[in-house]
Amino acid sequence: MQCGVLSVESPTTPENRQSTVECVICGQPVEGRLEYVRVTLLCVRCCLSRCKNDEGCNGCLYSVSKTYALEECGCSEDDLARLKHLSLAAMSDGSKEPQVMCMYLRAEVWYLRNLRRKKKLEETLCFALKDVDPVVRHFLIGDYLTEMTQCKTTFESIKERRCVLRRVKNILEACKVAHPEAVFEFCVNNPGAGLTRFLNLKRKMQQVFQLEGPRILHELPKDDLERLNEGPLADVYEEFKNRDTTALLRGYLTNWFSKAIVDKIMTDPGWKSRSWAKGPEDRVASELKAFWKGKLERRAKLKAALKQKWLSLPTECSYCESYLNGVGDYALKEVVAIVDLQRRLKKKGIEISGPRGDAGIGELTRCMNRLELGHYVSVSRGFDVAVKYIESESEEDDDDADIF
Repeated sequence: MQCGVLSVESPTTPENRQSTVECVICGQPVEGRLEYVRVTLLCVRCCLSRCKNDEGCNGCLYSVSKTYALEECGCSEDDLARLKHLSLAAMSDGSKEPQVMCMYLRAEVWYLRNLRRKKKLEETLCFALKDVDPVVRHFLIGDYLTEMTQCKTTFESIKERRCVLRRVKNILEACKVAHPEAVFEFCVNNPGAGLTRFLNLKRKMQQVFQLEGPRILHELPKDDLERLNEGPLADVYEEFKNRDTTALLRGYLTNWFSKAIVDKIMTDPGWKSRSWAKGPEDRVASELKAFWKGKLERRAKLKAALKQKWLSLPTECSYCESYLNGVGDYALKEVVAIVDLQRRLKKKGIEISGPRGDAGIGELTRCMNRLELGHYVSVSRGFDVAVKYIESESEEDDDDADIF
């Protein structure tokens, strides 16, 4: 299909240039073109600002076809007759006569569509929208007059809110900090309910927030938390921001443990890297209680298993700490074998945390898991691998020494 420009309605003339038509939005002079379409009701700047967040139609950014304006935007022929437009001749395959397509500025189509919707809305609501408080009006009609073609606020929901408008105004006058949207929802969902029931519900919600406020605030994203500074919960957020987390956590833990044990728990690094360690203090305390009890149980099992092998719990062993904290990859019998291997390697001056120790532990776990060998055989093989690793490394060092 090939397109060509047939004509531009109302071509520019000296009389048109001297026109004093003002933009219906901002009051600036209406002059200029967008995509070869001359502006009629809105200035170029307003047309641009109202199209920047909307998707174009028929490959155009600022103009729409007549079909789109009639079918998608709900404009009438009389509405479009008020606008200047661009006529395009389109030759389609198999057609001898060119088909004419009229293109209108989409921002002006949007404006006329809103005028029609506003008129219908005011006839239904039986009052002029300009007579309603701007804040209340915003939550009464939502985005019904701001979206181009689709909106979340339906005509039926506006009629429901219109029926409760008087109750909404009474509640907002008596409760200045109430959110208009919340008041509309309350009145729509509670037929006949007025100020008294609203205040009772608000009091109950305040009690809930006093009990669960920290938990609720912990779940809010950072941006939502910062917005609380500008609302009626600013003092609550300030208190939450300046709270002493450590003192609150200690206070919860004292309900289950003595002060001495609480001191041990708070200085234990095993729980501080957990995902729940930065949540609400009451929830952290509950998780910490289960963590500490589990750690004590694992410690008792580890000590008993070590005692059976005539071993004791070492003061420094990362494998033991991982097992006690419930994050290690090694089973109880493997940890006991590693402790035994660590004791034997220490006598040889070999550190379990070094590469030689890693080689020994690798052989030890292979023997216990794959070969299903017993404790002492696995430890012995792991020890031999660690020692051989040292001897081979010593031989390499000696060879290097001979070279120099």
